[in-house]
Amino acid sequence: MSDSEEDHAVVLDLRAGGLAGVVKTVKSLFTNGPYVFNVLYDTCLLVIIDGLVAFGAKYFQQQFGLTAAMAGILIG
Repeated sequence: MSDSEEDHAVVLDLRAGGLAGVVKTVKSLFTNGPYVFNVLYDTCLLVIIDGLVAFGAKYFQQQFGLTAAMAGILIG
């Protein structure tokens, strides 16, 4: 690497910037559209998946009149 390439390297050192560096980094994350939408998408997806895992067997049990064991087998 030449000296000019080393000058443009991105280095995240929160100790050097102190609190101002942390605030600047957090602001840049929240203003980054693709990052924010990706985080929101992943959060919604995890909520849906966790809800299905937690309550899916009970839903099948109530909706289709299955036993708890059969509903668990269908979900698992």
